Amino acid sequence: MDNFERYGILQEKGRRYENIIYVMAMIYGMLEREISVYFQKYNFSGPKFNILMVAAFQNEGRGINQVELGRRLITTAGNVTKLVESLYKDKLITRAQNKNNRRENVVKITPRGRAFIEKLWPEYDKLLKKRTDLISAANQERMSGILKNWFFDLDKIYKEQK
Repeated sequence: MDNFERYGILQEKGRRYENIIYVMAMIYGMLEREISVYFQKYNFSGPKFNILMVAAFQNEGRGINQVELGRRLITTAGNVTKLVESLYKDKLITRAQNKNNRRENVVKITPRGRAFIEKLWPEYDKLLKKRTDLISAANQERMSGILKNWFFDLDKIYKEQK
């Protein structure tokens, strides 16, 4: 097994938790850079793509408020506002004031936004599959279950903290 010391991670006994977090962060960074290069071909970005995906597939396409959108993305609320504005200007989404709460904007995907997802999806999907295929099928299954369980445990904790 490779030694992570060259990445600043010391393999000390009892500190597996650091390895998990740091290695996940490094993997995320590597993949994020590769995905960014792919989206740059279209003068686009991963966070914008994620907003389109959430708008298209969450709440059965009925829309999602910007606060909830921010919770589902890895970005700040201020960045979500900028990204939504940019997507709105490009006519990839609509945004409208929530009739039940005037302080909320509801974001919905447009037909143009859906068509853009369809254009980008095949190569994006190939890229993700190519990288996850480096993990054996059995380990993918185990890893998927472990990460899902961890996510829901963390999600429960964070919801309880509110």
